[in-house]
Formats: sequence, C-alpha cells, structure tokens
Amino acid sequence: VVPAPAPPATLPTPRIPERSATPPRRPTGPPPASLMARPGPRSGSQETITLPSGAKFTVFDSFPMSGSAAVTRALVVVHGTGRNAEGYFQRAVTAAKSAGASGHTIVVAPWFTGDGDKGGGVGPQWENDAWKQGYASSSGLSSFTAMDNIMATLADKRRFPRLTHITLAGHSAGGQFTQRYAAFGKGPN
Repeated sequence: VVPAPAPPATLPTPRIPERSATPPRRPTGPPPASLMARPGPRSGSQETITLPSGAKFTVFDSFPMSGSAAVTRALVVVHGTGRNAEGYFQRAVTAAKSAGASGHTIVVAPWFTGDGDKGGGVGPQWENDAWKQGYASSSGLSSFTAMDNIMATLADKRRFPRLTHITLAGHSAGGQFTQRYAAFGKGPN
C-alpha cells in the first residue's frame, strides 16, 4: 500500500499590482489649431492639404477638408502596401452610398506615397515599410503625425460642426497601420 500524498502547503496569495482606476485618455475638447491641416486645391476627389509642418499631403475625400455642416460621420480608410489610396477611397464611397450614408459621411483616404508611385501625389515620400510603422518620411514627417493632423482637422467643430464619429479603418498593411496608430497616435479622443 502506497501512502497518500501529503496535502499541499498553503501558498501565499499572489499580490496583484495596483492599477490606476482610469486608463490614460487622449485629449478631449477641440484640437489645437497647431495640429490642423489647411485645405488646398482639389481635382475631383483628390485634395492637396498643407500639414502644420508645411508639408503638402495628398488625400482623396468626398467632402472638402475645409468643412461641411452636412457631415455627421467620417470614415478614414488607409490603403495597403500597394498604396492605391484612390481605389480604397472609391470602394468606401460606394459602400457609403449603398448604406445611404454618403450625404452625411465624409470618406477620407490619405495617400502615403513612395518614390515608385505613379502619379505620385505631392509631399513626403515613405519607404515601403516606414509609413506602416509611423516612421518618418524622407522629409522627416512621421505617418502618425500626418494622421494626427487629419484627425484633428476632422474633429474641428468650426469645420465639421455636426461630426460625432470618426472611424479609422485599413486593409492589410493599412490594418497594421491603424492598429499601431490606435496604440501610439495622438489624434483627439
């Protein structure tokens, strides 16, 4: 007969580290003017905005970045590695129309251009993987800073007084960008 094993010794209760009662939040209230982009020339749905750094930046948008009282929602869609922002923009506009939301939803597709892009957009040029991770362009502008500027511009109540929701979405490399931006970006809450 084998004796039964001894009961286990009482283990000390693990100590749970203290946590803050509230997680850190992004700033609320109106975004500072120092973060907002200036609208620029448009050609169809392509607009060249000027970021606070002075850099010119290409976006595709369904309403001008100068603003509109009709806009209640925003969808910012980020392209993948192929950097075909216009294609993503067109598909998002089609989806907004199908949902009956195109009359009050601004669709914005930033174009993180690179040296080899045809039609090239204007302004900063990123190496293929750099923009996905928030790294600086050849001119020193971080892709996260460019997105901060776009988000702050959309959150400006003087431009978009009725806007209540901004959705940031991306596919493939654009999805990687949005996840990293959600963790490290400084866009308004």
